[in-house]
Amino acid sequence: MTFYQKFFLVFFLTVASVMATCLGPYVVIIGKLFHTDISSLSKLMSFYLTGCLAGQFVFSKFSKKYNGLLSVKLGLMVGFFGLYLQVIAFHLNIFLLFLIGRFIAGLGLSAGLIIGFAIIKDNIAPKTEKLYLSIIAMAFTLTIYLSILASGYLSKILSINTFFYILMAYILFLMPLTFYLPNTKKNIKKINLKIKWNDFFNIKLINYSLVLSLTTLIAYLYAFYGPLIFVNKFGFSTKEFSKINLINMSGVFLGSFFYPKLSKYINEKVLINFILVMIILNMFYILKLGDSNYIGFIIIFFITNIFSGLLYPASTYLALGCGVCKTTTSTTMNIIKTSIPIIGFYFSSILKIDEINKLASTIIIFTFCTVILMQYIFLLNTRFFNKKISQ
Repeated sequence: MTFYQKFFLVFFLTVASVMATCLGPYVVIIGKLFHTDISSLSKLMSFYLTGCLAGQFVFSKFSKKYNGLLSVKLGLMVGFFGLYLQVIAFHLNIFLLFLIGRFIAGLGLSAGLIIGFAIIKDNIAPKTEKLYLSIIAMAFTLTIYLSILASGYLSKILSINTFFYILMAYILFLMPLTFYLPNTKKNIKKINLKIKWNDFFNIKLINYSLVLSLTTLIAYLYAFYGPLIFVNKFGFSTKEFSKINLINMSGVFLGSFFYPKLSKYINEKVLINFILVMIILNMFYILKLGDSNYIGFIIIFFITNIFSGLLYPASTYLALGCGVCKTTTSTTMNIIKTSIPIIGFYFSSILKIDEINKLASTIIIFTFCTVILMQYIFLLNTRFFNKKISQ
């Protein structure tokens, strides 16, 4: 792949996450426009992520039958239509139509995720894969915080309708870039079009995909609850909240920057276990702080984003190495990476506590479950290895 192909690929890998989180600063405005409460507003994220989840199955099968780039182009068109429905929902003042538009947008834009990782696996040499994955990790999380930063400023000067026209223009901007990407099908005649469902149940792949999903869970939960916490609890404006995200962005940048260097000396599995424990400890500290110390909250999430910047490329690298079929591996990763935030948002919505405690408690519980699962899989592998030796 050329430099420009690698650069353009970042846009398609991150477009789904950008569209998921850019509404953060507009959440309060949307709530007032549709006269909905916080519990109903959480559906903005859950409907979108459910669409992304459905898209993993749709575009996985479609790309196997046709090709990857056609899937991306079709996905962009579907995503554009979903955004258009949301604009209509504003004019008609129908919240359900807006949620349907969110679902359709997520369905279409998810194509960039699955095809993007398949392109990486198919076209990037193993020697440079770690470095590029660290760049993708940085881009993935940075674009989330950049979208929050931009929409925070725009929410002060642009109406929600105008903002959505900008998002639609962004989709149109991506369309011609698809012609510069490499395809995922080089030997179409040799490819078995039948999906091997047992490939989706690779236990190691599932394990590392769950670890990867924690970075998505943290980013999406913060993108939704962050504005509510800083506006309602700490008394910040949406513009001031957007400035704070520069701190989080620098944390992700540092983590992603140091990953290729640390991976030369520290095994990815050891690094992941250490990070998971530290994330749990960080969230317990946030529970202790409550809403009494916003500076402490900012610092802890800055540190958490450093760990997230390390965790994303480490877990992605291990996950991509587990599967045989690149498309199935990418699909499994993204199904899990999308499912966990959906479950996380549902779980947080039923908790009868304030936004800070919802955010921290959800991250603690899901991270703790991932740690337990990793140890269980390690024991299974050890027993299997010892059994093979005894035989």
